[in-house]
Amino acid sequence: MTDTLNGKRDDEKFKIAAAKDLGLSLKDFNCFWIVYRNGVQHQGTPQKYIDKKDRIKYFFHIDDEFSGIPEIHKINSYKREIRLNVWKFADIIINKFKTNEAVFRKAVSRTFPEVK
Repeated sequence: MTDTLNGKRDDEKFKIAAAKDLGLSLKDFNCFWIVYRNGVQHQGTPQKYIDKKDRIKYFFHIDDEFSGIPEIHKINSYKREIRLNVWKFADIIINKFKTNEAVFRKAVSRTFPEVK
């Protein structure tokens, strides 16, 4: 379990643990994180991402036929889709909270201020 509430903005420990938990390489997880998490968090929808070093464009593809685990699908040498069933993904994350009380408690430990 990692501490995403008190860590720095880009908590590398969290990303390493999350990649391992989802069975993804760290590079694939980082691309997923940029496209889905950062896109939704900052724009309200997943975003495209261009890896300037490798000159690869990453796009999102949401479909109910896909898995709840992000899959990087190679379209061609310069284009990738990150395929995901977002509802199945949400179920996976919710199940982690339901089945591990420590994860839930840590996630909500500083959500609400204490009123005295």
